[in-house]
Amino acid sequence: MRRFSSSAKNVIGSMPKGNKVYAVRKGRKTGLFPTWGLCSAQVLGFKGAQYKSFPNEDQANAYLSGTSKGVAPSSSYTSKARFAPKPKTGPTKTTKGTILVYTDGSCRGNNNVAVTMPPAGWGFVALRQEGEDFDSCKTIHEGCGPVETESSEKDFLGAEVRSNNTGELCAIAHALNYLSENCAAEKDTTVVLRYDSKYAAKSTLGEFNGAKNRELILNCRKALQKAKQNFKVVFEHVKGHSNDTYNDIADRLANEGAAMCAVRDRQKRSRAPVSESSSNKRQKLDVVELD
Repeated sequence: MRRFSSSAKNVIGSMPKGNKVYAVRKGRKTGLFPTWGLCSAQVLGFKGAQYKSFPNEDQANAYLSGTSKGVAPSSSYTSKARFAPKPKTGPTKTTKGTILVYTDGSCRGNNNVAVTMPPAGWGFVALRQEGEDFDSCKTIHEGCGPVETESSEKDFLGAEVRSNNTGELCAIAHALNYLSENCAAEKDTTVVLRYDSKYAAKSTLGEFNGAKNRELILNCRKALQKAKQNFKVVFEHVKGHSNDTYNDIADRLANEGAAMCAVRDRQKRSRAPVSESSSNKRQKLDVVELD
């Protein structure tokens, strides 16, 4: 019989029959534990921890003693892969020639967007590092525009609604397309794309597949694949509204894009023809006024 820590023996002794059992084969303390909370205290953050959960004590004991061949655990855990905190990574080290792009989206009233269709825009700023440090970066392009939802528009990318999310996605797609069309000669250059929308970045990278904005996301992925033919593209998150100079510039550009959208909406409304019913009402009113 395997010897267990006194704490493990105490908790197992009071455990009702039929409950799931957690077996820790390598950890701060080894043995059987009745709850994940007690088990996790022994294994999380412990390098090389080995532990599994079983439907009964017999199978758990067999796992601990190394005789569990053929026994299927109800679930298994790997602290390194699933529960251990991800290693912290700093900003990508940039060198002379690196291209950096900051993207952002904007929406004026980001609620019930499918009905209200609020003005929304996108913006990005592209830089090239001229020396060995980041301070040597020079702006090579600033881009912005409205989120297009009509396929007849030149910059339409598949957005079904105007929202902050579609603005963020459009910014990434337009930025990547700009690089492919204007900087392709700089083959194998590292491009660091700095975004503040994890939704937009993960959707573009294929790490998230939501039900909304599918055509737009597909075009973002196509833009990324095209850019990868010439560049080494690295995505890097920056916190929005954190006094990051170039993220703030991208934010300003996205707001300008939303402003363009609002102006165009007003122009369209002013040019809209008066409906027949409204015209008839006006004619009837004119007759009454003349009498």
